[in-house]
Parts: sequence; structure tokens; C-alpha cells
Amino acid sequence: MAAAIVEAEITHFGLPDCIYRRSADGEPLYPDKVFLPFHPFDQVLAADIAAALATELAPQDILVTPLAIGDHVDHRLVRLAAERLECPLRYYADIPYLFRHPETLLPATLGMESDLYPVSEAGLRAWITVSAAYLTQMVMVFEKDTNMRTSLRADWETRYGICLTHYKFS
Repeated sequence: MAAAIVEAEITHFGLPDCIYRRSADGEPLYPDKVFLPFHPFDQVLAADIAAALATELAPQDILVTPLAIGDHVDHRLVRLAAERLECPLRYYADIPYLFRHPETLLPATLGMESDLYPVSEAGLRAWITVSAAYLTQMVMVFEKDTNMRTSLRADWETRYGICLTHYKFS
């Protein structure tokens, strides 16, 4: 639903979010928390994800991946997979985890360059609308809709855009 709001094309790779992944005997890999070290089962997933991503990328593509601020298992896994590919990478600061841990941005981007991509007021409204579409995560992530709207607007107003970072050689 969220992708349809902004008319984005999506590709599913058949890998469920960490809270739905299970071991061979059916036990949840992450039953209570998602900010943990990788479960041994997930150690091999980065290569599988990288291989799946590689089939979708054209030579001129630039891949945008999370910095993994906040240490969410899935965000770290996606970053690890992206870094296995031989393509230009750009990193985004993980929202809302950045709001909870702003002190982690500088260490996470040390040695990187940052490029600002302007976002219009209409773009901000689309970001808010898409974020609101994740109803199952709203309470856990922002507690309530008004907190999400206020937080995203405040972040946008600091630079009227989004910063993507990259290593100097990318």
C-alpha cells in the first residue's frame, strides 16, 4: 500500500521481516527483540539478498541502503548485502531510529561525504502519508500519528531535504 501511494515499483524477494523468520524447527529467530546480533541462520542471508539484488540492478544504478542506525537486524542485513555488491552506494539515516539515537549519526558517517537532495513540501506530505500507511508499526515506532508527523516535519525543516552519504570513492 505504501509503495502505491508514491507510485513506486517494488520487487519482493520472498524474505520475511526478522520477526517472521523461523528456524528449521519452527522457532522464531527474533521472538522478542529486533536489536540483537544476527541469529546464526541469518548469517548466510546477506549473500542471498546480494544475489537477488544483483539480478535487479542495471550497470548505471546507484543503490540506496540504510546506515543501520539503531542496529535493527533487518537494516544491518540489508546494508551488509548491499556492501557485497560492486555498485555505487548511498546511505540514508534510518528514521525513526536516528530520532532516538542522534549521537550515532556522526560515528556512522565518519569518512563519508554527504549530498543533500532537496525535498519539496509536497514531497514531505508524501513521506508523511506513506509513513502513516504503516499502521502496524505506528504505535511501536512513534506511539501515535501526531508524533510521527511532528518528528518528520521537524527533521525536514532542518535542511528541506534528505542527506545521502557515501564513501569518497563511491
